[in-house]
Amino acid sequence: MFYHTINITKQAVHQTIERRMKTDEQHAYSFTIIQQIRADHPTLNCRAMYYKIQPEYIGRDKFESLCFQ
Repeated sequence: MFYHTINITKQAVHQTIERRMKTDEQHAYSFTIIQQIRADHPTLNCRAMYYKIQPEYIGRDKFESLCFQ
C-alpha cells in the first residue's frame, strides 16, 4: 500500500538501499586507506594520492571531496 501511494516499487527501494550500503562501504574503505597514506606521507596531496591508488569505484573529484572530509 505504501509503495503504491508513492508510486515506487519495493524492488526499487531495496536496490537503492543496497547501492547506498555498497557506496558507504567503499567510502569507509577509501577513508582508511587515506588515513594510512596521510600517516606515512603527510605532504602528499589528494590528487597525487588518487593517481597512486587508482580506485575503480570512485571518480577523482569525489575522491578529493572524501579526502577533505
